Amino acid sequence: MTEIFVSHAVADRELAELLVDFLADAVGVDPDGIFCSSLAGHGAPLAYDFNKSIRSQVSDPKIFIPLMTPAYMDSRFCLMELGAAWLGSFFTLPIVVPPITFDVVTSTIGLIQAWQIDKETVLEDFRNTVIKALGIAKPRSNQTFNRKSERFRAELLEIMSALPASPKVERDLLENALSDLGKEQATNKQIRKKLEVLEARLPTALIIESEPVISMDLENMLIEAGFSVTGVAASVSEAQTCLRRMTPDVILSEAILKDQGKPLKLLASVKNCVVIFITAYADILLEGPSRPERTVLVQKPFDRKKLSTLVQQHYRYLQNVREGIVDYGEEF
Repeated sequence: MTEIFVSHAVADRELAELLVDFLADAVGVDPDGIFCSSLAGHGAPLAYDFNKSIRSQVSDPKIFIPLMTPAYMDSRFCLMELGAAWLGSFFTLPIVVPPITFDVVTSTIGLIQAWQIDKETVLEDFRNTVIKALGIAKPRSNQTFNRKSERFRAELLEIMSALPASPKVERDLLENALSDLGKEQATNKQIRKKLEVLEARLPTALIIESEPVISMDLENMLIEAGFSVTGVAASVSEAQTCLRRMTPDVILSEAILKDQGKPLKLLASVKNCVVIFITAYADILLEGPSRPERTVLVQKPFDRKKLSTLVQQHYRYLQNVREGIVDYGEEF
């Protein structure tokens, strides 16, 4: 006959083994009277039908001990064993393993006193309850119990730290998380709108440069100077596409690109914009009959700080022209 039925999840095998060893070594329970399906010598016999074995062993144990861990509460098979114990009115000694709480015991098998496994002060009560329920005539001595208890506590902490967490989330926690997420999304939406407004107020710039390192340097310089870079074009056709979308306030352009493309003709048609050619081929600007209405030349290699100042000066001049403060051709 089964004296103790240890109901546990497969994922909690090490914890179940620790408990079985404690019952045998520290309390004095006959190992042959302990049924624990995960442990050799305590589970179903070889080649024996597992379900039949469980049904026969759980039919009338003297003590039913459920190891109530997160994995246990997620297991349908374990909950069936718990239901059988409740239906059979077995003497049940629940062991609660954090983060499982006593509320779980109450909601599953009723108002039964349980032992929270990491509460050391209850070990003595647990021992006495088992001895009394099984009628053990010769339990282990107090000295043996104390020594084994110390080992139990030390191993328990290590095993508990490795127990798998439940993938499930309680409904109220989920609802709170979803509510917080909704608030965060609403806040982010407001921030995005504010950013869009701020970006809309920033002066805009287009870069036409086929050398990636130079274009990246120019982009960083413009951003630091307070410009919104609307595009980076490596060819005349890419520049054309960018200009179709919008006319920027400032254009920084090479005079001749890697593919031998020359943006001069394209930029000559751009109005109400400052065009700064940054090039080592200044003579290219003299080839065509037409140039942008406001053209500035900067020789490569350029001084980053001076170029930044130049861009800001010409943008301010453009703003003054737009506001009618000055006319093109006047000094700025």
